[in-house]
Amino acid sequence: MENRERLWNALAEGLIDMIVSDHSPCPPAMKALDTGDFIRAWGGIASLQLGLSVIWAGARTRGYTFQHLDA
Repeated sequence: MENRERLWNALAEGLIDMIVSDHSPCPPAMKALDTGDFIRAWGGIASLQLGLSVIWAGARTRGYTFQHLDA
């Protein structure tokens, strides 16, 4: 819970630009953690339709407007 609020605060302060998640199960080797090569890492499974609704629910309870999500 504390980490979640710290992320929201970082977003509000402009320390991070976006909220993303990787919910695609795969072995760690496919994520290229050893090299940090973002281009070669497993890309996950796109699910904007689910992610947006979750983020919007959290944003709305914290007083954000929908325009904040597009900033």
